[in-house]
Amino acid sequence: MKKLAEFFNRILNNNVVFIIMFTIYPVSFFMSANPFNYFQSQYLAAILILLFIALVASVAIESMFYIFKINRFFSSRTKRIMYLIFACPIVLEPMRKATYILMPSIIVFAVVGIILLSFAIYLGEKRAKVINTLVLVLTLTCLIIYAAAVFEEKSRDQLFSSVLDTPQEIMELQFVSRPNVYYFYLESYHGREAITELFKYDDDSFYNFLHKNKFRVYNNTYSNYSYTVASLMSTFQMRHNYHFLKRDSMKNSISAKEIIGGKKSNYALNAFRNNGYDINFFLLEDWTIPQDVRLTNVKLNPFSVLNYLYEKCFLLLNWKLTYTIDPTIILDDFQVKIKESPVSSSPQFYFIESGLMHVPHFSILPPEILKNTSWPEFDDSPYKFLDFFEELYVDKLKSFNVSFMKALEQIITDDPGAVIIILGDHGSNKYYNIDRKGVNNMLSVMRDAGISNRDFANSMFNVLLAVRMPPDLILPDAEVMSNVNVFRYVLSALYGTTSLIDNKEEDVSLTSYVISVRNGKPLEYPEHFDLEEYQRKNEK
Repeated sequence: MKKLAEFFNRILNNNVVFIIMFTIYPVSFFMSANPFNYFQSQYLAAILILLFIALVASVAIESMFYIFKINRFFSSRTKRIMYLIFACPIVLEPMRKATYILMPSIIVFAVVGIILLSFAIYLGEKRAKVINTLVLVLTLTCLIIYAAAVFEEKSRDQLFSSVLDTPQEIMELQFVSRPNVYYFYLESYHGREAITELFKYDDDSFYNFLHKNKFRVYNNTYSNYSYTVASLMSTFQMRHNYHFLKRDSMKNSISAKEIIGGKKSNYALNAFRNNGYDINFFLLEDWTIPQDVRLTNVKLNPFSVLNYLYEKCFLLLNWKLTYTIDPTIILDDFQVKIKESPVSSSPQFYFIESGLMHVPHFSILPPEILKNTSWPEFDDSPYKFLDFFEELYVDKLKSFNVSFMKALEQIITDDPGAVIIILGDHGSNKYYNIDRKGVNNMLSVMRDAGISNRDFANSMFNVLLAVRMPPDLILPDAEVMSNVNVFRYVLSALYGTTSLIDNKEEDVSLTSYVISVRNGKPLEYPEHFDLEEYQRKNEK
């Protein structure tokens, strides 16, 4: 036992262990916070690549100290300091992600950096095991959290059994026509009325373009949910996700993402596959669907984890509200890919992710707002601090619409007989969080702030819906069509039957706590509902 203790003491006092621990810890932390954003193989690749870089760095440092015969007492600390300079970008970014809700990111960088630097300077060879043990415990804790998340996901996977079996009518019906289908999913893209009311802007040229090119624009279209994964899943599954209304239960679910990507049963994609379609994805980021689903422009990248950690780290140090991904890039990629693709005998279904931006998070607000705002203040009433967002949103909208019209024009010119679906996933969420304490508190906050339920509903749920059909296909009439029913109408036109819309889902917009919209009309006042009772009523 004594020898075993001595063995562990030697290990924990070793500089190499210090290097290994500070290499593995940031990735393990990122794994615990983002268990399903990347594959286990990608996380392992990130660890191995960093270990290799650390090995090269440590050999170089040791060689330098050996060649120049630097004092051993001095070198022990200096080597740690030099390694920390190398390691800080990957250590501090996960730290920032964990603590950004408590203080601005720049303070976190400074405080954590000073603490680690102090440890490195203070601890000599004999006491290095203190910091090594600390980081070892942190790393093991993160890995345990990651393992627990994976186990929880397997349990959650069973809950999806009720929405995995595609109805037989979809499996058996055949399309009367097989045009190419382009589904533009637009992030946070409002409909015309909401943009006019919330942002005091009306892009006549864009809507004139839609009408000129025979798009049918649906007014009063509201998404069913206020976040992307739930909205996309209900759109493709063509039914509500009452089991998963609470955001945290679905946003990180790999099962939900596998359904969206078509790896598991996806009603809409199955209908197209059963009629001979190839499915193509053009994505801004790879979080929405699993990366092992066949994608057109997103490949499995073993460097993804490292790219994310380093890019985000250096981006957030510049104190600017910056979106690293320009949504117009995907439109450019899409146009080039379509031009270069060989002619296929199979019809094509294209899912193109693009669009605008969410309300910014507290951690990346402009410095003039951060200076006089604490996290609790922002978390309690974010809408009070977001006036500047209106100008940002309109600027993004103007530039995006120019690129978007070019992409649509290319499709209409090169593929005039195609079906084109333009659909926002949810609103810009300017009034998010005011519903989280229940309907009574929400009504009180809205009354004091002068916010109507129409304002709330438009901010959270109002979206653009526009559909262009070829002349030989007729889209069934609908005064109102929320996201959950869009593919019911499109598939009904392709099938030449109304069976799917005869039993359409309720056009309702809801959060975990309140119903805000019914049948394309914001309610005068939001309604509280009991989740379990609502599920039972709507799933009979």
